[in-house]
Amino acid sequence: MMKCMAAIFITNSHFQPLYEGVNTAFATFVKINNDRLARKIKNLLYSLLLKRSKLLENKQKTV
Repeated sequence: MMKCMAAIFITNSHFQPLYEGVNTAFATFVKINNDRLARKIKNLLYSLLLKRSKLLENKQKTV
């Protein structure tokens, strides 16, 4: 969870917004100049979302 928070709150200077009016504090929705960093953040966020969806599925099965 802390890694995800760190990815979200990286300074705005590293990012170029893809959409007008989008708050760049939400780093998951921006283009990152550094391709290696972009891949790491993308993989991290994907794995966190995958874990979260599996937890929700398991929770729904037990209810």
